[in-house]
Parts: sequence; C-alpha cells; structure tokens
Amino acid sequence: MRRQLDPVQKARMDARIARQLTELPAFFQAEELLLYAATEIEVDTREILRVASELGKRIYFPCCQVAQHAMRFYQASSFEEMRVSHYGILEPAAQPDAEWMGHSRTLCIVPALAVDRRGMRLGYGGGYYDRFLARHPLVQTIGLCYTAGLVDSVPTEAYDIPLGMILTETTLEVCNGGASESI
Repeated sequence: MRRQLDPVQKARMDARIARQLTELPAFFQAEELLLYAATEIEVDTREILRVASELGKRIYFPCCQVAQHAMRFYQASSFEEMRVSHYGILEPAAQPDAEWMGHSRTLCIVPALAVDRRGMRLGYGGGYYDRFLARHPLVQTIGLCYTAGLVDSVPTEAYDIPLGMILTETTLEVCNGGASESI
C-alpha cells in the first residue's frame, strides 16, 4: 500500500506529520531526539531533522548490531554523513564518543508499517526497537505512520513494547489508556 502512494500525496502527508510532530509539547520538551532515516516508503524525517537541528536538540540515529540483535543510537547532524547499512537503511558511524547515553529528556521517533490504537506496532520483524525500548523504559515514544496503517489490531509477541503515542497525517493517538485525539 505504501509503495502505491502517489509521490505528491505522500509528500503532503509527510509534511503534515512533520509539522504536527514539531508542534507537540513532547517534541519541544525533548533535549535529545532519537530519529530514524526514512526509507522511500516510510514517513520522511528530513523536515523533523531540520527543525530539531534549528532548536539545538541533540539528534541520534539507530545503528543495528546485527550479530548481537541489538540497536544503539549515535549522533549525526545530517543524512549525508551516514552510510547504507546491512539492511539498506542509512546509519551513522558507530563512534563511541557519539553514542546516545540517555542523560536528558529523550523522545524516540519510531517508524511503523502498521500500528493499532494500543500502541502495538508492526515493524520489519527484527525486534530491534522492542529490545532497545525494553532496556530504556523511560524514553518517551511516538510512532509515525500513515492513517491507512492505523489498524484495529496487529499480531503481538510477549516481548513487544507499546508506543506511547502514534502520529498520522490526520490523528494523534495517545496510547496510555486508549485515548484518541484528532488533529
């Protein structure tokens, strides 16, 4: 479904999601942002990166350690300084002095293929975000997806970690308690 989106329509939806995200109190209050470099079928994050940079936030991107089935975040200021990873996505260099250590208010922006109103997301099946979030339960999370990806229920496993909020081009879903708010 995402591959069939009209590029102009996708760009409009991406812009609306970015605008809504960057207007949220959770975004303004965060000192550190854990962001992802979107693939062509995910919600684009370039505008989010631009705004966060202008606001002086420290921005980190995921780097998967495939052999360990683990994910760590490393600081980067642009997509141009990243390289294509094992999974074909952009990742920063895994430099120890640039690793996210979680010392400040952190907001983690999570990609989702599909997500339900409980905050359970369908990713790509590697469990990287779930393992990371299980180790960092105080990190606030917002999943980004398109309204068409907001479904009644996604298959879950015992280790799946629910998101705190879900943002689409039309809706902000607060998953703690099941409240829903349209934007």
